[in-house]
Amino acid sequence: MSQNNTMPLDQFLRVRHVDEIIKADENSWWVQRRSVDRNGKLSTQSRVVFFAYTEEAAQQWITAQ
Repeated sequence: MSQNNTMPLDQFLRVRHVDEIIKADENSWWVQRRSVDRNGKLSTQSRVVFFAYTEEAAQQWITAQ
């Protein structure tokens, strides 16, 4: 079953960063954040904003943001 990853335009325009979950090692999941500028361009540099022991915990943190 595929997920619908769309959002309304007004909500999209408020997006100022993109979070991505990275598996760094066994039991080590990082949430990396990249900024989005006013023109919608994604930054080439990222920073780690959260560490978790499971992918589920990382996803829950993103959802809570």
